[in-house]
Amino acid sequence: MTRHDGAWLLPRIFDHRPDASKLLALQDFTLEQLWWNTPLIVAQALLLSEIVRTYPAELSMIRRIIKRKKPNLAEMMFFSIKYVSLISVVLTTLVQLTKVPGTDARCVAFSWASNIFTFSICTLVVMTIAWRTSIIFHGQRKVQYLLGAGLALQICLSGWAVAVYFKLTRVTPTGLCVEEARLVKHQGFYQLSTFWYVLWNALFDLAMVTSSSVRLWRSARGPTGFARISALLFANNIHYAIGADLVNIIELVTVIGFRYSVPSYQFLVITIQAMLGMQLLISEQEAVYN
Repeated sequence: MTRHDGAWLLPRIFDHRPDASKLLALQDFTLEQLWWNTPLIVAQALLLSEIVRTYPAELSMIRRIIKRKKPNLAEMMFFSIKYVSLISVVLTTLVQLTKVPGTDARCVAFSWASNIFTFSICTLVVMTIAWRTSIIFHGQRKVQYLLGAGLALQICLSGWAVAVYFKLTRVTPTGLCVEEARLVKHQGFYQLSTFWYVLWNALFDLAMVTSSSVRLWRSARGPTGFARISALLFANNIHYAIGADLVNIIELVTVIGFRYSVPSYQFLVITIQAMLGMQLLISEQEAVYN
């Protein structure tokens, strides 16, 4: 059996004179790289698996679109989330794990594009929740104004996060993109875009699903309980709130107290929101049409 643990590289690394301290340092370096990149790798794997898993539901949507001769807004939101997610996975994989960019300028371009598409996923999911909330409130003008203001702030914070999130700006002699070496300033958590982005994301999501759940509870229950669609909307609200806000709280705790010792879970948070958003749209569309 051929070994694939990289042991054959050791003579080249140590010039045929292995040294115990250097070997241990190399092992520590490898473990450090693995530790700080694990959330990103897990996020990419989960997002790609979700993209593949949703193809049967996507085919059902396409058949309904062909029959109706036009897509509805829920289907457009689903396709937007799914294919922005796919582009994000491809771009992030190319810039993080391959030699495709090849130059400093391309590393910068790929990093910017990866960040833009990744943070756009979360914005699309939040737009989906806002759209559902507007429907549940029957398009009340005051609710629409509040949702519009919330979405505007969400987009502004996403732009800030994209602009300052780390980027791979240099290409190594081996052809891989890396972050430029720089002095890391110890900042308070309140100075970080990630803190405000995650905090608003959690609060806005929670406000929307809580208010729409209360609205359903008060107005959509009959003597025998919820109607089928209303029951599904209510259950989806609960599931989304638990999943999305739990991961947002974990990221907030990490940013506030452990950001120098624990890797960021930002991409993983966005991935889980994308998975919850797509499943929410799938289940509600299937309930409506089946």
